[in-house]
Amino acid sequence: MSSKNILTIHNLEKSFFDNQIPSKSFNKKYTDYSKYKINKPWGHEYLLYGNRLISIWVLCLNKKSQTSMHSHPSKITYLIPLKDTINLNTLDKKYIASNRSIFKINKGVYHQSFNMNNSSNLIMELEIPTFKNDIIRYHD
Repeated sequence: MSSKNILTIHNLEKSFFDNQIPSKSFNKKYTDYSKYKINKPWGHEYLLYGNRLISIWVLCLNKKSQTSMHSHPSKITYLIPLKDTINLNTLDKKYIASNRSIFKINKGVYHQSFNMNNSSNLIMELEIPTFKNDIIRYHD
């Protein structure tokens, strides 16, 4: 079996640093975003599939761009690079994610995605459960 056919799964747990930032409450009302392209400073995202239990988003990161350093206190997020390699940072670790990697980001883990490529990049994001407003930004 060729090593390039192997899928790697990373399980990112909360660290000491994640616990030092206070949490907040948020609106848990479900909103259907499937008809919208949501523009962001780093590119845009759209909802591929969603219900009250799971949301599947596609994020398009512009060249040389990054998301904010943020966490989701009440949901688990899976990030799957679809196109090229992305850099994924937590408060205490750095990862290089290929399109053969899945990153499980547990509740409350601060993370940030970087597209260091000279072209746009795609990431699939699965969120369980669907709480779009469940976000705390540490910095943009």
